[in-house]
Amino acid sequence: IKEGDTVFVTYLASKAPTTSTEGSLKDNKGNFVKRFVEIISNSSTKPGTHSTAPSINNAEIDPNASVVTIDFDKALNSDAAQSLNANDFNLYIDGIEYQGAFSGAKIDPNDSQSIQLTIDPTDDILVFKDSNVLITFNDNDGSQIQANDGNGLNGFAEEVDTDSLSASRD
Repeated sequence: IKEGDTVFVTYLASKAPTTSTEGSLKDNKGNFVKRFVEIISNSSTKPGTHSTAPSINNAEIDPNASVVTIDFDKALNSDAAQSLNANDFNLYIDGIEYQGAFSGAKIDPNDSQSIQLTIDPTDDILVFKDSNVLITFNDNDGSQIQANDGNGLNGFAEEVDTDSLSASRD
């Protein structure tokens, strides 16, 4: 039982006719126990799973056009992030997909709410200040990007802010 779970006890079993309010249980004095549904007060402090999956605050690229940082609204689970796979992220620039564009994906060592995607330097991918950049992510079971409460993110498409770049197209 976790924080936020609704807990209730139900006693509906009976040998009595369905029109009867009494069940087949008896107390110590031989009285029949009436059927009931009772909500139980839950004071568990164990983190619950009834919150939402992480959502993206923003995504931006560094001035060297080498790292995309995706910032989430809550801290990410570092254990789940060990399974981050750069190939589950796709990069689109001005509508063109660059498959395998990322050589690395990890939680930002300085910010547990962010993921850093390293653009593979051997791919010579050009990104300009006026580029339309989109990152997509797909994880069928939501196991890679999880908040500490266990809620996972299955996928997203997010526009990347390129304002930090100084290079424009010629």
